[in-house]
This record gives sequence, structure tokens and C-alpha cells, in this order.
Amino acid sequence: MARIYMAALLLHLLLLTGTLMTATSLKLLDVQIPGTVEEGEPVRLSCAYDLEGELPNSTTWSKNGVVFYESTPSGGKLFPFSGADLNLQESSATSVLFENVTKAFGGQYGCEVFTAAPHFHHVKGSGQIRVVEKLDATSTGDLRMLGLDVPAYAVSGGSARLHCRFTLGDSPLYSVKWYKENREFFRYVPSENPPKKFFALRGITVNVRASITTLFCT
Repeated sequence: MARIYMAALLLHLLLLTGTLMTATSLKLLDVQIPGTVEEGEPVRLSCAYDLEGELPNSTTWSKNGVVFYESTPSGGKLFPFSGADLNLQESSATSVLFENVTKAFGGQYGCEVFTAAPHFHHVKGSGQIRVVEKLDATSTGDLRMLGLDVPAYAVSGGSARLHCRFTLGDSPLYSVKWYKENREFFRYVPSENPPKKFFALRGITVNVRASITTLFCT
């Protein structure tokens, strides 16, 4: 009888203090930081998360470890930053928009999300950005790789989009091939019939109909 009473008392105390609760926690769902951007172009960085019922405190963006933007429930704040113009009106708790990117924009970028009391949880994600020279629309030349955009995170059971950016110059497109750890899993060859082929690889399913240079995976 005493054991039952003590167990009931402990349960009552846990409920009062909030220690016993539904198992929820802040989750980082996706971070979109393009690996390569063209000089002079706009670029948006995004950070998707699930508060899981917690109250938001702030979201911060940093470059090389130095915070340049903070979003709180009361609004956004910009700190000294060079390399591009940050559009405050088009930035929010989940993304920031840069315009007029220069060579100095390149670096390691990260977002960090914080929840309010009583838990004060936080999650963060990061990615490296390289700035390349913008090509003249009338210029000619050989094939050139501009960048490969791969999300920093993907949710198990969800979907992900990978984007390969390049210029062909004077040459026609022969093929686009996708690899994971040196194993080819998707190929596009316009001259073949059918032009698209998927090679089974554990953990990857490709939306063949929608994919060429942008790959839609689940």
C-alpha cells in the first residue's frame, strides 16, 4: 500500500513540475544552402524546422561563425555584413534573401534555431558557398560546371531535390549522370531510347519522369 501511495505521489509531482510530458522536441527538417552561386545574382538560404509545440525564441544566420541576421517573434535584425545586400523585407524566421552577390560572399554559412522557456532547445545546420563569375549570355566556350546543390539534411521517408548546374558552351548535351559514393544510379542520354535510366541503389528512389538535371528523390 505504501509503495502504491509513493508511486502516485511521484506521478503527481512529475505532472506538477512538467517533467512528465509528451515526447516532443525541436526538429531541423531541411537546410538549403547552395554550394555555388553566380556573382551578381540573388540567392536565398532557407532553414526549415518543426517546433513540435514549443515556443519560438529566435533564428540566427551566421557566416564563418559570425551572426549577421537574427529573427525573433518581434521582427528581424541585421548586423554588419559584406559581400551582398540582405533584403530584410523578403527575409523571415525560415529564410534570408541576398541580392547583388559579390566574390566576398563566399564562406561557411549556418542557421541556428532556438526555442523559448522552459526547454531552451536549439538545432543548427550549415553549408559552404562558393561564388563563381557570372557568364555572359552571348559567350561561347566548353562545358563548365557551375555547381551542385544538395540539401544539407533530408528527412527519413521524405523527399529531396538535388540540382546540377552547368553550361554547355558550343557543345550539345551528350549525357547527365548521377552518382552516390562513386556508384551511378541515374542517367540521362538524349540520344538513347528511353533517354532516362535508373539503376537500383539501396535507400534511393528517383522520380524518373521529373528528373534530368534536377533530381527528385525519395
